Amino acid sequence: AGVTAYRVKDPDPNAVDNGNLLGVRIDVSVEAKFVDTYHVLFNRPNTRFRTMLKIHRHTIPPCIPLRQLANRYLPQLRKDSSPEVEQDLIRFGKLLRKELVSWHLRSAAVESLRREAGVLDPKVRKGAETQGPSYGKVLNAFMSDEENEGDDSGVEERITGRQDGPAKIIEVESDLAVRQISLVWSNGQTAVAQIAKDGEIVRGAVRTRDGERLPQLERLLSGRMDGLVKRLNS
Repeated sequence: AGVTAYRVKDPDPNAVDNGNLLGVRIDVSVEAKFVDTYHVLFNRPNTRFRTMLKIHRHTIPPCIPLRQLANRYLPQLRKDSSPEVEQDLIRFGKLLRKELVSWHLRSAAVESLRREAGVLDPKVRKGAETQGPSYGKVLNAFMSDEENEGDDSGVEERITGRQDGPAKIIEVESDLAVRQISLVWSNGQTAVAQIAKDGEIVRGAVRTRDGERLPQLERLLSGRMDGLVKRLNS
């Protein structure tokens, strides 16, 4: 389910195998809601071996290990290899879909984490920042060292997000593959955590603004991303 095959023609007159292509369509749903569709097109580069397929085009995100899966389940002929190698397109399609679903689930978990913490998506935040003045640049350009030592706490708060009172999470970011997330608190604390494919936080480090490790908070990082803010605020 979620993986279907179809045939399509390459319009390039110089395409191999008369332009015949096999397409694989992968539909991804998260929590019973359709998310996206991805395609992988295959050709047959060697007409002597009609069942040998090679990836021709695809719409798979670069953070998905497509090449590793292809090397394992769709090995190609080599000059020193036997006349034909075994390929497993069905297994390839199932595992590729599993990778895509896991990625979307991790991405959804990060978005949920941002909502739980009450912070904006980095893209939204960056857009908002570009619309207003850069307080840091204004401060550096127009204030002397003596003036910086004065009452600039309000400016610092706008620049860094630091404020008096209980520390709260002000930034939640992740890499493209959602295998690592980073958190920033209003008091300058930072955390970096490693994420397993199933969305579990397996390890992490939390440091103060001065670089001191905080083992108590580090122990609270482990577990599902769901409920992380509640664990850290407990």
